[in-house]
Amino acid sequence: MKKILFFASAITALLATTSCSNEDNLGNNNPDEGKELISFGSANNFVNSRAGFGASTRIVAQIVSEPRTGADPATAKYTKAVFTADADATQNETTFSNVGYAENYKTKYWDDAHGRYSRLSVYAVAIPSQTTKIVDAVVTPIIADAKLGGSLTSWEATTSMVNTIEWGVSAVQTATELNQEDLTYSNNIQTTGDNGCYIWNGSTYPVGPNNASKHTNLTAGTGSDGRLHFEQTDVKCDATPTDAPGHFDKGQMAFKHSLSRIRVKIQKGSTFTEGAFAFKTGTTIELKNMPISGTFNIKEGTWAASPTTGNITKMAPVTVPVSETGYEQSSTASLSNAIGTYEAQMLPGFQFADADGSNVMEFTIDGCQYFVTNKEMMAALKAGSDVSGDATELTTEQGKRYVFTVTVGKSKIEAITATVLPWINVTAAEQAVDNSHVTFNFLNPSGTNCDKDNIWFYKHEQTLSQIYTDNSYTANPEYGWAFGEPATLSDAAPYSTGWYYKDNMTAYHFRTLNTTAKDALDATGKAFFTITAGSNDYHWGAPMKTTANLKYNTTANKGFVDNIEKGIVSATNTTQLKIQELHMMSQIIINLQNDNTAAEEDKINLTGATVTITKMSKTGSVDMATGYITPAAVAAELVNNSQAMTPRVAGGGVPEHSYILSVVPQELKRGTNPDDYVGITIQTTDHNEYYIIEKLSTILATANDNTGASNQGATSEITRWYPNHSYTYTFTLKKSEIKLTSATVANWINVTAANKDITLED
Repeated sequence: MKKILFFASAITALLATTSCSNEDNLGNNNPDEGKELISFGSANNFVNSRAGFGASTRIVAQIVSEPRTGADPATAKYTKAVFTADADATQNETTFSNVGYAENYKTKYWDDAHGRYSRLSVYAVAIPSQTTKIVDAVVTPIIADAKLGGSLTSWEATTSMVNTIEWGVSAVQTATELNQEDLTYSNNIQTTGDNGCYIWNGSTYPVGPNNASKHTNLTAGTGSDGRLHFEQTDVKCDATPTDAPGHFDKGQMAFKHSLSRIRVKIQKGSTFTEGAFAFKTGTTIELKNMPISGTFNIKEGTWAASPTTGNITKMAPVTVPVSETGYEQSSTASLSNAIGTYEAQMLPGFQFADADGSNVMEFTIDGCQYFVTNKEMMAALKAGSDVSGDATELTTEQGKRYVFTVTVGKSKIEAITATVLPWINVTAAEQAVDNSHVTFNFLNPSGTNCDKDNIWFYKHEQTLSQIYTDNSYTANPEYGWAFGEPATLSDAAPYSTGWYYKDNMTAYHFRTLNTTAKDALDATGKAFFTITAGSNDYHWGAPMKTTANLKYNTTANKGFVDNIEKGIVSATNTTQLKIQELHMMSQIIINLQNDNTAAEEDKINLTGATVTITKMSKTGSVDMATGYITPAAVAAELVNNSQAMTPRVAGGGVPEHSYILSVVPQELKRGTNPDDYVGITIQTTDHNEYYIIEKLSTILATANDNTGASNQGATSEITRWYPNHSYTYTFTLKKSEIKLTSATVANWINVTAANKDITLED
């Protein structure tokens, strides 16, 4: 090698005079004196630019030497090297960073590879503009020597070479993590490289990566070869080298980003007129299920399949120059005001998809948690010009930045835009997105959909002790909640309202009333409504756990609480509520009939008879939260607590001599005195006879057509009238007695009572 005459180039001379160490400063006793240095330049592809690094940069590389086929019998070998790239102050498209061997690291020579028979490949990694990092107050290299395999002091057989590097990103990302974990790589100097090879044309290195003198046809029919070679002027690279004038290639490493980035610009919507618009303390934006660590093959430029996934719990606030291609945001984000720009990086390979409704982005502003789903982000990307509208999936790529602009309103995320630009960023058109909302279907007591005009929809907001996003809180409905003004419903089922979730520390409890109940609602606190015996049918509804078991709990302040769904917090997706309305009154039906076996003269004239329910509570109040009914106290003057029933028109299944009354659900036995029992009197027009049944509580039910939803047992005494139950008593009247033929409960709920002989009262 020392016998060969080499032409010196201006670039080689420049590299030799840099601050980085080389053979010229080793002294006269240097065993490597006279050897030819393997030298490099560097181009950094940051922000799609050919400019060099913006600051001093540490590069860790593997250099592979292969002999020219048939020219040298030595086997392929490799070594590891550490370089320092100087800052490229110019930072334009035609300038590069000068690269030299890092201080205290062994330099590499062509003579120790395969000399003039060498064909060199280089696989390198670097963190742009970074040389060291500080961990626990200890300064360490930004990329440790051991991150890549190989010896720093000698050449080894390539059979032991490992081309991979393990890498990951932090869950909490700040500007520091963005800078110090931004892994870039260069593999352009290799067999199929097309970026790094510049050759000697006899006097200079031609400028530019696409010059005509680039290796494009080493031998007829072969493709591009980016490896470094010994060049003899006007002699093809595949020719056997001779002792003639020539020059070794000057390699140029072009670095590419191995990671992907997501950038989110937060804007305040026009509806967000109150509050500080601040993130929850200690948080910014969280990205869900991102690829955060894995194995990167530098030679192939690919990540291994199945990376480790996890949440990036905090995106970094960043300042974006207005001049950046395709994107403008010059202000710095403040954690006390969420308006600003946030960025995170991750391994490539995350997939946006039309069919994926899972959350990708979550953040909390002024106590309200917002969610953006995968399919919503995909829709925003497709709405722009960078992603085909026919695409159903988009997988993130290395070196690309996916930029989303999110406009946040008080009630919802008002719009999302997205872009893909080089770094590379991806842009899409504006997309309106709800963070969450609720729609409603209503079932009336008969099980059919309610008429919207007879629905009055209320909510109560219950403050919780912390933020919940999965409805895991344990609070249940409480007695005496005040409900606000009813909402205005949309025109068609499933219904929606103008309400929204103000935050995730609040559980929202919904109730419905029909118009009759609404008109009886307490005007002040709207915590209860009054029910009165008569013909009124009061409906009250709540989201129920099941419609197969709607039993009423008689324990004080319980009501239907055992079957009511607990309130909901702001949900990740649309919440579809099914609200079951119930009759809050008990319906009492009395049917009178004669004994058909009695002689005609023993039959009673039932036409015009009067049936009165006695000694009952005629009014009560219904708690809006639980549906619990509190009957009013029975007046001392019991006659004031009696009410005549309404005769029914016979026909269509209604028997002759039938009476009906809606009554307040209540106990039929309040004590042991005669006046403590609810009873019935029957007065006929025949001889002014009164038939008095003093103790309805002693009558047995003989049938129940819906025991699963009923409180009343089919063979037990009817000691209480329950809401949403219809009780039918059929009495057979004789001059000598009144005989209870049957008593039933319907759903409404039907109950049938056993026969009971009643003594005739004079």
